Amino acid sequence: MSVAANNVPVEVAAVVPGAGTHLAPPADPKHETVEETSQKAQQIAATAGTIGDTFAKMEAEVVRTGFMPAFVASLIMIILSEIGDKTFFIAAILAMRHSRTIVFFGAMGALIVMTILSSAMGYAAPALLPKTWTHYAGVLLFAYFGQQLVRDGLKAEHGVSDELEETEDELSKQDDDVKGDLEAGEPSKKASMSLSPVLIKTFSLVFFAEWGDRSQIATIALAAAKNPYGVTLGGIIGHGLCTGLAVVGGRALSAKISERTMLLMGGVVFLIFAVVDIIHGPE
Repeated sequence: MSVAANNVPVEVAAVVPGAGTHLAPPADPKHETVEETSQKAQQIAATAGTIGDTFAKMEAEVVRTGFMPAFVASLIMIILSEIGDKTFFIAAILAMRHSRTIVFFGAMGALIVMTILSSAMGYAAPALLPKTWTHYAGVLLFAYFGQQLVRDGLKAEHGVSDELEETEDELSKQDDDVKGDLEAGEPSKKASMSLSPVLIKTFSLVFFAEWGDRSQIATIALAAAKNPYGVTLGGIIGHGLCTGLAVVGGRALSAKISERTMLLMGGVVFLIFAVVDIIHGPE
């Protein structure tokens, strides 16, 4: 096509529908009928219903096995018994002297191993003893530790815990022993290890400090009376929260922790566990 502009012919390209960047309409457009749209909607609804039924079955299974009650009980018990405990201060003090990451993984490694071992011991107890015996043995342990914590809390002062100073003294003595061995020409076992000495030190200190502790015995009692998988997961997450808090700001937090408050709270929780287990009886 040519157009004259100022008596000068100019070629202008013709615009063709559907050419260039424009999309051509379908040659045979298909429109869904109301019935077809209704069938697709029903298929989508059926799929959603199947997914919903699956989640409902999973939720019912969790409730039936008692996973959630065991998880919550273990989580609360660990948090209240570990904050301000000796293992908490070990992680806090070592994190001020060494890498926080290494200290965290060393402490968590020990606590995870301890939690799994404790839950396994609790899980195996009903296989060796009648379920009723292990259940009420757990009730007695919770009642004993509960009243002991309450009594200690009533006797304690409102100030911060003395556990921090005691733990610092113990760690300082160990560091002095290691330095003495090195100055005497005796190579330290920790220094000669291929793994990080700080990792090994943290793991061993936390593991042996936790062995026989009330939180370990309480974990065994919980696993004997409740779902061991819920107890294990709740315990590991609880330890992770407490250890993370210790390595990040344990020293600052320890200066504000009231030993009396933590002891009383822990004692009340243990007594509540004992009462609830008596009411419900062996599962």
